[in-house]
Amino acid sequence: MKRITSRQFIAAAIGCLAILASEIALAADLVQLAAADEEDAGEWQRVPSTTSSARSRGPAGSVESASPTSPPWAVGHPQLGRDDAPVTIVEFTDFQCPYCRKAQPIVDKVLATYGDNVRLIHMDFPLSRHSGAFGAAIAARCADEQGKFWPYHDALLASQSNFTTAGFKSLARELGLDPGSFGRCLESGRYAAEVESDRSVGERVGISVTPSFVINHKAIAGAASFAQFRAIIDAELRHSRR
Repeated sequence: MKRITSRQFIAAAIGCLAILASEIALAADLVQLAAADEEDAGEWQRVPSTTSSARSRGPAGSVESASPTSPPWAVGHPQLGRDDAPVTIVEFTDFQCPYCRKAQPIVDKVLATYGDNVRLIHMDFPLSRHSGAFGAAIAARCADEQGKFWPYHDALLASQSNFTTAGFKSLARELGLDPGSFGRCLESGRYAAEVESDRSVGERVGISVTPSFVINHKAIAGAASFAQFRAIIDAELRHSRR
């Protein structure tokens, strides 16, 4: 049996350590990619147009019925824009997601640019890694009872802090909501099942990251650029005018 010199042993050990270090670095990169992909991916995909409706009761300013541009699972959710808009954008949101906050100015620009040609529908998709996101979604629905969903929605995304019962109540007071009614709604947790239903619907149609946008049944995952929105919206508008 050939004997290995100390120099050869050290060289082999260094080689093994180098391989191990490379494997550790690769594993770390994969973890980082997986974490980033959970909130900020990016390819267009087709989304199923039919599945069960997530809500049976819709507040004022919500989607009343399915249409060629809005699927039945979006019925009953808060919306901005006209019911007959040729382009519908359904946004799956996590209020604690930094990419959802990053996307908000782009969404606002889309709505301002296209006016009556687009409408925005909100659906919840709280990620399990964000401890306050589920409660924030419930709080926004409680604000919706008093006609303040969108101001509360915008305030949650703008601050993304103090996502606690006390924090949600404080924000409600700042926005002029009736504190007693809001507090009872929040503490009852009566919208928990509906938030969970939104998340389940999203999973069934292939949503896995936030924000995700479904535009006339076509979807993009991640904080899309205005150019990405414009490309799909312009194509849908051309199609609607044929």
